Amino acid sequence: MSTVQNTAPQSATPASKPWVARHKLLTIFGLLIVAAVVAFYFLGWPLMKWRFHALFVSSLDEIRKSPVAVQRLGEPISVPVLPFPSGYVSQEGDRGEAKFFFSVVGSKDKAQASSLLRMVNGQWGFTQLVLEFPDKQKLDLATAIQERAGNDTPKFDPNAKPPDVKAPNLPVDITLPDIPGSGQK
Repeated sequence: MSTVQNTAPQSATPASKPWVARHKLLTIFGLLIVAAVVAFYFLGWPLMKWRFHALFVSSLDEIRKSPVAVQRLGEPISVPVLPFPSGYVSQEGDRGEAKFFFSVVGSKDKAQASSLLRMVNGQWGFTQLVLEFPDKQKLDLATAIQERAGNDTPKFDPNAKPPDVKAPNLPVDITLPDIPGSGQK
């Protein structure tokens, strides 16, 4: 009998596969999530961003505060998911303009809203806030907002007589000085 033990030859441990190869489904799922986030950022956010703009929210709040709009639309008044609100905001210094177009829905009726706001001397104010219902009837909410906010813009009267403008009292005879080198004597 021999005293040497027979041992099996040790084989090299097999190289383990990379994590991605071992978790193919999880990797594909993760890549799909990343692609969806990137696609939303470039394609979806431009459509959704107006819902979160402060001036859009103030337009919706004014509609919700209006007793006439609440009576016609019913409560609660909300903006449906589709169609997306559209609009633009332009601001330069203490002047600016914002315009939004969106749908509103209440328990009784629905309407298309258009809102025009202007910023003068750093203050935003409503120039127009109109609801147009499916029967083509329009409801102007801006006049009530302007009266409540103290609008100091005079009302336009197309029949008003223009003010009399008097010519300034300037001397009629104006003598021009000689210009040296002009060739005139």
